[in-house]
Amino acid sequence: MLGAAGVSWLRVWVTGGLQLLPETLGPLGHYGLFLLLGAFLAGAVWVQLQALRAPPPSPVRAAVLIQLAAAVAVPFTSTDLYSNLAYGWLERAGLDPYRVGPRVLGERAALAGTRWLDAPSVYGPFVQAVDWLAAAAHGVPGAMALYKAQMLLASLVLVALAWAYCRRLPEPERSRSFVLVGWSPLLAWEISAQGHNDGLLLVCVAGFVLAATAGRTVPAAICVALMLGTKPAGLPLAGLWLWMLLRRSPWRALKTGALVAGVLVLLYLPIWSGPATLRGQLGVLLGDPTNTSRSFIELARWLAAPLGVLVQARVVQVGTMIGRLLLLATAALALWRVRSLEDVLRWTCIFILVNGLLAAAAFQPWYVTWLLPLAMAERDARWQRLYGIYAALTVLQYGLDLDPPTYLLVNGIPLALFWPLLREELHRPLQARPAAA
Repeated sequence: MLGAAGVSWLRVWVTGGLQLLPETLGPLGHYGLFLLLGAFLAGAVWVQLQALRAPPPSPVRAAVLIQLAAAVAVPFTSTDLYSNLAYGWLERAGLDPYRVGPRVLGERAALAGTRWLDAPSVYGPFVQAVDWLAAAAHGVPGAMALYKAQMLLASLVLVALAWAYCRRLPEPERSRSFVLVGWSPLLAWEISAQGHNDGLLLVCVAGFVLAATAGRTVPAAICVALMLGTKPAGLPLAGLWLWMLLRRSPWRALKTGALVAGVLVLLYLPIWSGPATLRGQLGVLLGDPTNTSRSFIELARWLAAPLGVLVQARVVQVGTMIGRLLLLATAALALWRVRSLEDVLRWTCIFILVNGLLAAAAFQPWYVTWLLPLAMAERDARWQRLYGIYAALTVLQYGLDLDPPTYLLVNGIPLALFWPLLREELHRPLQARPAAA
C-alpha cells in the first residue's frame, strides 16, 4: 500500500501539480503509472488472499498499518476528494451546496471533476458536516490533509467495529471474516488513500451489523439514520431491515421507523432549505442518461460506436431500462424472501451485486466496498469468496486501464460465481439459514 501511495506522488511529480488531467501524462506515462499502481495493488491482493487461506492469529495491528500506509497517498484515480472540499468551501462562503455547484468558487473549484462543477451536492448532511470541517483550511493542501485525516479515522473506526463483530466468531472464521474487511486493498485504496466519503457509509453499515446482530434495535436504528444521512446507497439495507421488522411486529417497526425519521430530521435541520436540498440525491437515484462507465452497458455502447451516436444513445437507453427492471425485480424478490436479519444482510448484498454487475450504466470501483461490512456477517464461505474476488478484481482493474473491455473480466468472473449461488438462494426454504453471530 505504501508503494501504491508512492505512485500517486510520482504522478504529482511528473505532472507538476495535483490536478488529474490524463493528457498531461501522455499515453505512455498514463498507462505506465497505472501499470505500476496495479503491480503494487496486485501484491497487496496476493497478501490478503494468503491471509484468507491461512488467517493470522492477530490481524488487527496489520489492518491498522494498512490504513496508515494507504493514507499518505494523494488523489490519483478519482477527483471526488476535491468535490467534497468544494462543497465545504461553498458552505463556509455562505452559499448553499445543495443549490449551487463548485464553479462559483473560481480557482478553488479547478481541481474538482468537470462533471461536478455545476452540480449541487449529491451527499447527505453527515457528509456535508465532514466537508465543512475540512474546509476550515482555506488552501487545498491544508483542507486535503484535514479531509484525509477524517477518512483515515473512518477507516480505523471501521476496522475497530469489524473486529468487535468478528471476535464473537470462532477461529478460523473470526480472522478470515476480519481479513476480508480490514485487509482489503480495495477498501484501503478507495477510503484511506483516495478519500471517498463512502468511508462514512461503511462505518454506519458496520455499526448496524454489530448492533443488529446483538439485538440492539436503538443503536441499529441510529446507524441506519446516519447511513441515510450519508448517501442514498443506504436505502436497500434500511428498507429491507424495516420491512423485516414490520413483518415480525408492526408496532416495533413503527417505533423504530419513527426513531430513524427523528434522527434524520435532526441531521437535515441545519442544512434544510426546502425540497431543493434533496435535488442532488434524488438525481443520483434517477440516474444520468449521458453518463456510462465501467459496466456492460458501457461495453455495449462502445461496441455500437460504428453504428453512430444515435444508435449508441438508444443502446444506453434500452440497457438502462432493462437495468431498472432488474433492480425492481430484485427488490420484489427481496421483499418476498426476507424473514430474518440474515435474509436482510444477504439480500442487500444481492441487490448491490445485481446493480454493480448488471444493472448500473455508470459504476465506480468504490461502490464495491459497500459489500465488505456485510461480508463479515456472512456465514457461507462461498458467498464470502464471491465478495472477496469481486473486491480483488475491482482494485486490480486500475492496473489495466482498458475500459470498457476490462469489465468483461471484472464483472464477468464475479457474475459467473454469483449466478449459481443466486439460484440456490431462490430455491432455499424460507428461514432455513444459520443465524449470524
